[in-house]
Amino acid sequence: MSNDIPTDDQSSANIVIDISIISEFLKSIARCKYCNKCDSIIITEDARSRRGLCVSLILQCIFCGEAFSSMLSNSTNGVYNINVRLTYGLRCIGKGSSSAKAFCAVMDLPPTPAKFQSYNGILLDSHRKVSDASVRKAVEETLEMNECNRDITAAFDG
Repeated sequence: MSNDIPTDDQSSANIVIDISIISEFLKSIARCKYCNKCDSIIITEDARSRRGLCVSLILQCIFCGEAFSSMLSNSTNGVYNINVRLTYGLRCIGKGSSSAKAFCAVMDLPPTPAKFQSYNGILLDSHRKVSDASVRKAVEETLEMNECNRDITAAFDG
């Protein structure tokens, strides 16, 4: 890559792209690794493999027909990160499922996950784990500062 082109080294960031533009871009610069022909690679979406915002793209040679496909989001236990991020992002601004559907429609994105509400449970479990660990750490630090004296008064705001 040329030093004249500014880049953002966030290799794990999510971006929105137009498949037709990236397909034309790749077609113009890539060679098929099987038949070695130029101007041969096209990108299409495998709509049958869609999981909410997570899509599977197929890179295929128009000459020899060889193809490679991959889901475009990491997953943990079958839960795609991009869908969790969509749910979390909307929850952070006080919105839910209907707002997600409207957002995806306006942005010409794939529809939201069919089980959008199940992501709320996933987020709750994650937040609960982090919160519990944070409270445990605060208790340990407080006990340490007070020489293991458990007779401590606490004030809460909110």
